[in-house]
Amino acid sequence: MVMEIITRLDVLDLSEESIEALSRGDTKQAIEEVFSALDSAMTEQDGNVYLYEDYSPENYAFGKLQPEYIRACAKRWLLEIQNEFLAALDGFTTETGNLPRAEDLPVDNNETWRMSLAARELDNVWHPYSRHAVYLENACGFPYLKVQLSKDEELHMIQHPDEYIIAKVYVQD
Repeated sequence: MVMEIITRLDVLDLSEESIEALSRGDTKQAIEEVFSALDSAMTEQDGNVYLYEDYSPENYAFGKLQPEYIRACAKRWLLEIQNEFLAALDGFTTETGNLPRAEDLPVDNNETWRMSLAARELDNVWHPYSRHAVYLENACGFPYLKVQLSKDEELHMIQHPDEYIIAKVYVQD
């Protein structure tokens, strides 16, 4: 399963060497450091999360190199989460487009699993099967995993894309 993660360079505490290499367009070391930091963060927050080691450059977008992609991601993030919830809800509707009666609701199947995942994301609750993750500081200054960007975070990401990274990681089941 692929999880897309928004984070910042300073949150991951990348080495000066990696940041200098990024300014030259060299992403190799930075990608390795980003992967390692995200793998550690997920393990700390939920000890049962394991990532496939993947350092493919196409899975890492650095705002220093791709600012427009970072801005577009910030703008689409919440809408994507909302649309995934509506798509999951659609799996429950009847042929007439209405919700079924309580006794006709599916239980313990793919539709209910998909709905539970989408509902968690809509409620900003990160879990190992989230498709979206945001790894930024909380109000106390400690980074943690959540799903949604606050309005201030979204605005900051749009105004300062060079500070952000978007990584697509593969979570092992």
